[in-house]
Amino acid sequence: MLESGVITESASPRAAPVVLVRKDGAWRFCMDYRRLNAVTRWDAYPLPRIEESLTGLKRVERYSTLDLASGYWQVEVDPADCKKKVFATLMGLYQFNCMPFGLMNVPARFQQLMQRCLGDQTHLKHLEEAFRQLSQHGLKLLPQKCQFLKKEVKYFGHVIGDWEWCWPRCRMGGRV
Repeated sequence: MLESGVITESASPRAAPVVLVRKDGAWRFCMDYRRLNAVTRWDAYPLPRIEESLTGLKRVERYSTLDLASGYWQVEVDPADCKKKVFATLMGLYQFNCMPFGLMNVPARFQQLMQRCLGDQTHLKHLEEAFRQLSQHGLKLLPQKCQFLKKEVKYFGHVIGDWEWCWPRCRMGGRV
């Protein structure tokens, strides 16, 4: 992270502890930002509801998924806020130059960026525009996690494409 510029050394008077979390068989380096989150003002920007997203995808013939490479780390933060995003290691204190995982408002800010960046883009005729907008905002994709023009894709644990499994319930007002 230091070599890539995601973090820099810090001299802050406070820092979050580091915790290692096991995910998918690998260890993840995480910061315990609970104390910082406790004094942070909540950002009420709405995140999309999964039910609304799934309903919006009904009866589509082809799907594409785009996955940003370390998406949060591609978003710079105000330099004045970097001193708040400090963590301690045995080698010293470091601060994030970008949005770190673990802060309570990061998902809302990232969603706001994605909506500003991609807006109401639709599929094939707008994929090129989506690529242009991502590039304009300085965001890079992780190609091995992207899919293009598929009949089915996984979306938040759901297989999207075969709408027969939920369409009758959707029409009757049931939950997906």
